[in-house]
Amino acid sequence: RAASEGHGSDAPSGVVNFVLDKDFTGVRGGLQGGVTTYGDDQSYKADLAIGIGFAGERGHLLLSAEQAYTAGTPGNDRPWSRRSYSIMANPAYGAGNGQPQYLAAFDTGLATATRGGLIVSGPLRGTMFGNGGVSSQFTFGPIVSGLLMSGGDWQLSRIDNDPSIDMRLTRQNLFGRVSYLLTDDIKLFGELQWAETHSRPPSGVPQFRLGSDVITIDNPFIPADVRTRAGTLGVTSFNLGTNNADLPAFAHDNTRTFRRFVAGLEGGVAAFGSEWYWNAYYQRSTTHISARVPGDMIYGNYTLAIDAVRNSGNQIVCRSSLANPGNGWV
Repeated sequence: RAASEGHGSDAPSGVVNFVLDKDFTGVRGGLQGGVTTYGDDQSYKADLAIGIGFAGERGHLLLSAEQAYTAGTPGNDRPWSRRSYSIMANPAYGAGNGQPQYLAAFDTGLATATRGGLIVSGPLRGTMFGNGGVSSQFTFGPIVSGLLMSGGDWQLSRIDNDPSIDMRLTRQNLFGRVSYLLTDDIKLFGELQWAETHSRPPSGVPQFRLGSDVITIDNPFIPADVRTRAGTLGVTSFNLGTNNADLPAFAHDNTRTFRRFVAGLEGGVAAFGSEWYWNAYYQRSTTHISARVPGDMIYGNYTLAIDAVRNSGNQIVCRSSLANPGNGWV
């Protein structure tokens, strides 16, 4: 604990002290691998260490390397996650009416989006789009509360089992140390260390839009049967909720690279009836961090892209390109 407090907020969970076997001689290696009960998250780790003496054992060389990989999980499909549950505000709650303010509800999903799109407003509410734009009727659950619902076609609109529960992780470590006895009591040494980790989940968070996309009825991608119904009902536009399952999910992509160099002297001296040990060294270490979120959506561009119409040549284009044909929107 004392060491942890000395490092302050950099070490809230403790400090690990690595003690080198500076005189290790020989070759030592290891190889291990693993996989989960469900056949995913495969992993392996290989390491090798070499220690060599030279110059009549006055010098010593240490080299080590490690390579590790974890595949991560594509989503979190597990027996314990087959049913979805959420804490939902109780739509039947009222002050003093005996109803609980919140419900612990099972079989929950979104009431405002599906993977291919769900109309959430007006006379066409509940129209759902599947593969190829084929429309069908979405069944809302008996409990609908804000963005969520319980029951109905909850499995078609749930997104809680999409994100990974373990990252894909690659890690490499290299270490080298050389030392040499200048005298019987003074040793010169140097160390080089390099390490890099790269992490990214195999699956991420869908690009969900919870009923905020406004689609006008002149959009040529609307299926003919839905367009006909809209015309009969006098619908000129509707709000669409979608998980945008055909777009890449967004997820963190992080790389951390560490470099360290040490050069110094160490030795011992007899004084005052006992042995005293000393060391002096120069150290420099750097850590470079790259944190990216590939696939993150620029919503202004997305809004322009989904507003499609036909131009005078009957080609499908973005509405914004009618006024500015060279704006590049597709």
